[in-house]
Amino acid sequence: MAKTSPLERLLAMLGTYHGTTKTWLDPTKPPEEAPATARVKTILNGTVVQIEYATRTMGKRNKGLFVFGHDLETSQFHVAWMDTFHCSPGVMFCRPDRKATPKEISLLGDYSDGAGGRWGWRTAFSQPDPKTLVIKAFNVPPGDMEQRAIETRLKRVK
Repeated sequence: MAKTSPLERLLAMLGTYHGTTKTWLDPTKPPEEAPATARVKTILNGTVVQIEYATRTMGKRNKGLFVFGHDLETSQFHVAWMDTFHCSPGVMFCRPDRKATPKEISLLGDYSDGAGGRWGWRTAFSQPDPKTLVIKAFNVPPGDMEQRAIETRLKRVK
């Protein structure tokens, strides 16, 4: 099997999807589940990839957006993520996770804990098959192991 670049993996995700999001507000308890939709498309003359999604979190509508710019020289992504639940009204800027598996796109960001510290956030995108898109996100407390936060499983409808 030929090795694919992160950009090729991202472009293979283009389409419209429906599925379910699980959200762990407390990683020791069962997740909240809600319907989810996503649309992966190119913008700015095909030079940037956008993933727009919608689901519900704590009973409220949650919309979000990932914007992937690709540096042709380094073959790395520059990613901005924002949504109405996790980081609103801010924007989380993410960098590539160098420990990502060859079949995923994994990003690292961080956010304030509200007490002067920073927590990490890792988001991983994968396609176990051409019709399925899986987005997983993890909280990373300072000096601790990552904790599952979100898992969205989607099936391509277009």
